[in-house]
Amino acid sequence: PGMAAFAHWYEVETSLYRIYTLTRKDGAEVVPPYIPHSYRGTVDIFLHVTNATNHMINVFWVDYKGKHVLKGTMRPNQTFTQTTWIDHPWVFEDANDQRVYLYYVP
Repeated sequence: PGMAAFAHWYEVETSLYRIYTLTRKDGAEVVPPYIPHSYRGTVDIFLHVTNATNHMINVFWVDYKGKHVLKGTMRPNQTFTQTTWIDHPWVFEDANDQRVYLYYVP
């Protein structure tokens, strides 16, 4: 198989697990596609997110029991970087009104 086959497999497998749920412009509540919680990770990834809004954004990791653990707050135009694992969900919400901007499950 070789490295080319591995690279293809890796791209396909990791793309299957990437789930993005963005905020809606009509004001309807955004909910994740399922009740997320972290699973024991075996494949690490590098999370790199830039706040392109004019709002402060809280960044939460969703732990093994489904609880949101605050990992930081991003100012407008600030970038958040973190090593994480596939199957570790993240939530990005407005720091003032807790409106969810993004659910991300790599």
